[in-house]
Amino acid sequence: MAGHFNLRTLAVKNLKRRSLRTAILVTSIGLFVSILVFGLSFVMGVSASLRKSIDRLGADVLVVPYGAQDYAEDVLLESNKAKSFYMDKDIVEKVKEVKGVGPVTWQTYLTTIAGLC
Repeated sequence: MAGHFNLRTLAVKNLKRRSLRTAILVTSIGLFVSILVFGLSFVMGVSASLRKSIDRLGADVLVVPYGAQDYAEDVLLESNKAKSFYMDKDIVEKVKEVKGVGPVTWQTYLTTIAGLC
């Protein structure tokens, strides 16, 4: 069967005969595949991260204590101003009972103590 000739033996002989071209071709294909896999995983990771960030962006309705609207706007829009306001967690249960309200979460906004420096 040494004289048996088919497409596979022709391809193997061609690859062995031009080893430099074969090495460059294998390296190029490997590099292309690795760049493709890295690029796709990067894009998918960024897309998933962006989707999670968009899902967590915030509420359609922000409930704050009576008289704290200005403070809430300052906290949300200008983080460099020290403002604080408080509201009981019992209000969350009342908000959940309102017709048409979906998922409800409560958040705590903390302010840092102004240092002497």
